[in-house]
Amino acid sequence: MNLETVHIERYGPLTTSIDFDPGINVIYGPNESGKTLLVDALLWMLVEDTSEDRIGQRPFGYVTIDEGAGSYRLDDGETLLDWYKSSVGIELSSATFRDTFVIRSADATLTDEDRYYDRATDVVAESLVADIRRLRSTVAKRGRITSGSGRLWNRQRDGYIKDLRDQARTLRDRLREFIDEQRDVGVPKTRAGLLEARHEQSRLTEEAETLEAANERSRLDELAATRSTLEAMVDERESIPDAEVLNELRNSVKDALKVRSELSRLEHRQTEAAKRGRRLSLGTIAVALVALAIGGVAFATLGVSLASLTGLGLLILLAAAMPAGLAIYYSRVVDGIEGLIRRLEEQREVAFVEAARCGFEVDTLDDLAAMIEDRVHQRRHLEGDISRLRGQLEAELSVSGDSIDELLERTQEELTKQRSTIPTDVAKTYDETRHMEVLNRLEELDELTASLETELETYRDQLRRHFEKVKGIEFEKIGINPPETEVESLDGLDVAVDRLSALIARIERDADNARAAMAALTELEVTERSAVEELFFGTESRVSEYFARITDRRYRSVHYDPEAETIEVELQEGTLLAPEQLSQSTFDQLYFAVRLAFAQALLDDEPGIFILDDAFLAADADRFNRQATVLSDLEAVDWQVLYFTAKRHDRQLLEDNFGATVHELSQIESSAD
Repeated sequence: MNLETVHIERYGPLTTSIDFDPGINVIYGPNESGKTLLVDALLWMLVEDTSEDRIGQRPFGYVTIDEGAGSYRLDDGETLLDWYKSSVGIELSSATFRDTFVIRSADATLTDEDRYYDRATDVVAESLVADIRRLRSTVAKRGRITSGSGRLWNRQRDGYIKDLRDQARTLRDRLREFIDEQRDVGVPKTRAGLLEARHEQSRLTEEAETLEAANERSRLDELAATRSTLEAMVDERESIPDAEVLNELRNSVKDALKVRSELSRLEHRQTEAAKRGRRLSLGTIAVALVALAIGGVAFATLGVSLASLTGLGLLILLAAAMPAGLAIYYSRVVDGIEGLIRRLEEQREVAFVEAARCGFEVDTLDDLAAMIEDRVHQRRHLEGDISRLRGQLEAELSVSGDSIDELLERTQEELTKQRSTIPTDVAKTYDETRHMEVLNRLEELDELTASLETELETYRDQLRRHFEKVKGIEFEKIGINPPETEVESLDGLDVAVDRLSALIARIERDADNARAAMAALTELEVTERSAVEELFFGTESRVSEYFARITDRRYRSVHYDPEAETIEVELQEGTLLAPEQLSQSTFDQLYFAVRLAFAQALLDDEPGIFILDDAFLAADADRFNRQATVLSDLEAVDWQVLYFTAKRHDRQLLEDNFGATVHELSQIESSAD
């Protein structure tokens, strides 16, 4: 039975209508929103309790309850107590309902509680006597057996407990066979091989790193040698005049050699001119003789005439002019030779002075020219080698410099830096053959470990498939925690086998216990009063269990002495405390545990309604959570909880952690809150 709807048209300033859900309902609102008025109205409309009436008149409205098969509206003065009597056969007074099923922060007190305990236990005892069969049914339910034959349930509405046990037993036996088989076929050997291979991998990886360090050291040594070679080449280049000086000196020598060549040419011309002069002189004499002969012949034959005289004169003049022209030409050649000799001497002096400055010690222009070409060729080769070595150092050491000196300095710094990262015990010589052997073996080990891991993964797949079957077992139905969500080893599967064994044992033990309890029900009739008191306040009582749970097992049990009319709580170490010795929050927990146990007992474990008005105000977050967990347990057995609160934290926790339905009240202009 659940409260389905409360509709209040008017109760003082309060007007509201709420449709409640089964389970936990949170009625949340700030102060002055009418929560207290709503509790008062509910009590009046449900059980006609007016002890907390703040308005002075009956609320206008109605309530409906859910009977399971449909809704039932309480009309014409009918109360929830009337419904309990007619539908369930339980008689309760409005005071008993208020004192048991309603808990308010303001009325959590044990004043006059002793007489309440006496009255309540009387009611429960009478109920037990009248409904012994019902108790047998409850015991049978807890043992998951039929109340008649005592056999395990095996029907749809009860969950096929016998089939569950048989399924767990069959699966457990198959898992044991699989575990034995796997241990026989060599799974441990495969694992050992994998561990050994990984160990060798680790060792060879370390050796490879050492060899790589030796290789690096060798490389750095080579780079250091390259740097030294570069430095020597730079020094050698410094000993050779630079290209501009060599080019100027080469040009000076070329000019001198050019002058010398010209001088040689003129000297040759001088020699040729002398030869032609001699030949010309002889020719001139011959011409003169010819002229005279011709003149004599002409004079003898022709006589003297102007034409003959003129021709003869010209012939004689020609013979005289030829030596004169030759003399002029010869004079000019001589002058040119003398000028070239002076220029040659000047340029030769300049060239040898510059050569001396460059450190060239030679005697002739030809030797000087050859030396210059040799130095130019040497410098060109040095420049190429220096550029090549510089590029090599820059590329392999990632350094640069604006000048060669700066590059050499940074190269030395980088070599020192990189050498500092190499362990001092690394061999100075690099064994390339051993390095290749190590790398090849590491490749083989990679293939081996991959193969072994594949074998193990196949084995794990088998484990997972078996465990999927384990996850299909409904452990929670029997109150057994299932195994972990994944199994990666035979040991993990052993745990699953143990859980299956525990489930089987729990089913059979609970059934055996239930059968024994059912056999003892007759004795309960004889000792019913003491049994009821033990049920509520003994070490194994419901009150003690609730109180131990919500105090995190700090307290062991709750005891009540009907003769002395006193109640006491027992700590785990055995110390007994009276309620007035408890803190307010612990006192509230005791009050809650007692009310909870009595409420369930009064209804003979029929579902009911629990109304709590800020009942856990003194509880911290941890205590509140444990008490809320107990409320969740009530929900699990079809009880309905109405929890009134103004605390956002309480509302949020119940909603988020326990799936409570929240109903929010708006602030009203005037209320008794």
